[in-house]
Amino acid sequence: MTEMDLELLALLSEIKSGSDFVASGKKEFILPGLMVKGFGEVAQPIQPATAQGLIAVAHKAPFGKGSETVLDNTVRSAWEIDAADISFNNPEWQKWLKTIVEEVQEQLGVQHQTITASLYKMLIYEKDDFFVWHKDSEKEKNMFATLSITLLSAHEGGELAVRFNGKEEVIDSAQAMKEYKMSYSAFYADCDHEIRPLKAGYRVCLVYNLVQTAKSYPLSAASFVAQTNILTNFLNRWEPQFGTRPKVVLLNHQYTPANFEKENLKTDDLPRVEALLKAANEADFFADLVLVTHYKMGELEHDDGYSYSKYDYDDDDDDLSDGEMGEVYEEYTKITYWNGANNIPDLGNFDLLETDIIAHNPFSEDDEPIEKEAEGYTGNAGMTMEYWYHYGAIVFWPKIAHEQILVGLPLTTRLNWLNYYTGAGAKEQFNLAYIKILLDDFAKIDPMQPRQLDQINASGIANAWCILYDEKGLAAATDSLVLLFTQISFESWEKLATRYPSHLITPIFKQVLAQETLKSTAYFVELLAFFAKNNAVTPFTESQIANLPVYLARIPSYIFTKNIAAYSSNENENIKPDFLSFSRRVI
Repeated sequence: MTEMDLELLALLSEIKSGSDFVASGKKEFILPGLMVKGFGEVAQPIQPATAQGLIAVAHKAPFGKGSETVLDNTVRSAWEIDAADISFNNPEWQKWLKTIVEEVQEQLGVQHQTITASLYKMLIYEKDDFFVWHKDSEKEKNMFATLSITLLSAHEGGELAVRFNGKEEVIDSAQAMKEYKMSYSAFYADCDHEIRPLKAGYRVCLVYNLVQTAKSYPLSAASFVAQTNILTNFLNRWEPQFGTRPKVVLLNHQYTPANFEKENLKTDDLPRVEALLKAANEADFFADLVLVTHYKMGELEHDDGYSYSKYDYDDDDDDLSDGEMGEVYEEYTKITYWNGANNIPDLGNFDLLETDIIAHNPFSEDDEPIEKEAEGYTGNAGMTMEYWYHYGAIVFWPKIAHEQILVGLPLTTRLNWLNYYTGAGAKEQFNLAYIKILLDDFAKIDPMQPRQLDQINASGIANAWCILYDEKGLAAATDSLVLLFTQISFESWEKLATRYPSHLITPIFKQVLAQETLKSTAYFVELLAFFAKNNAVTPFTESQIANLPVYLARIPSYIFTKNIAAYSSNENENIKPDFLSFSRRVI
């Protein structure tokens, strides 16, 4: 890492949330009125006979392995009862549970968010039961942590150990039982944790998923004014030496793509993101919260290290998820998700170089992939294992380097930035020469790939020609404007038709109608109606309306008869009823 990278990591390490990765405590005992299907009400403290009765209606607890759920007593030995078979008769239980959740929120640093506890399982550990080191899977949308409440049941051992970022915390629930109190513990879902072997008695606990139900976290960068100012000065000082590629700071946690939002950031990740985003704004940098995906694909090996082959592979018997990755065949790192935290366009699926990444130990071998998939033997292809790691990160780059960074990126990405620079209410300054370069690129759009253009917003192109005012350039760009005709908004066409003389706009519209497609013709008619409604470019509008019968006469009637029925059934919401009625009259 460079001197700049090391200094930034040191500055960020000083920004703390005041929270931890694990929460724990003891609460005064309350009778929950706990009912279990097939057993009845569970008396507390739980006696050995009660625990055995619960085991009789329970089933062995499995665990997730890859995309499968398996039973293996060498990995996990315990009993479980599903939430659907559990109920609570005491109405005070939910109030008591809410106080637990509030205490956990405070300790985990998510007290400003709306959190609920969703019952997942009852777990019963008897003598010698355990669960080896593992991570919890995301069991429901917006789940971010696990909460465990140990009921009054005498036991020894069975401690919960939780590890994260080189630290380890151990919670012993047996001590709370001696005080006739209920023990609780909670930890983020991406923390490694284990249940150590139970030495005696029974450990009975209720396991809840902690779920964020509303995005209510207020911005907290104001709490770190001093650190933000230091980061701002740091960015200003290093800007001249920054280079022409974005930098990416990896956060502490991995996040699932479905659950990656700023409001779901954990422990120190949130205040560091807030501070760096604010500093970037003040230092004239672009910045955004992103998800960085590190992908690896390689040879599939057995747990004991030797490779599978077509000779020892049985599609019916082998569990490929037991395997590990051997020799790596392919590996890449790229930004795969942009949060839009600073309301700027993104750079697309941006490929990252090793020198772009700022982290003390990026992509450590100790990290577990968020996603893992094995593929069996197929034909001449060997068996492979794929890993996906998804890291939260902040990407940032100076605005003065923006033009160089966009060079070579996909056309749609550059178009998004052109829309940003030229749109209504645009706050960023733009370089006129650079806009001209972008327009020259758009003049080279491949007309044979229209499907690539269907979902884009090309209004920025029309807006850019209004800003530049170049009559020769606009005339030369007729083909690209025709190709993007329906991707440019009515408002932007109005600006263009108002800004330039009609003899430059009319050829564009004539060429659009010469395409003889219902979509472009419908858009053209609606555009004229928009002009007339807004009293915009009146002489031009009148001339176009006067020429409309001529334009429509060029379109074969089969174009209408073939498509009217489909459009009448609202399969295409872009075609308005007024145009459908008009089209029928023309036919």
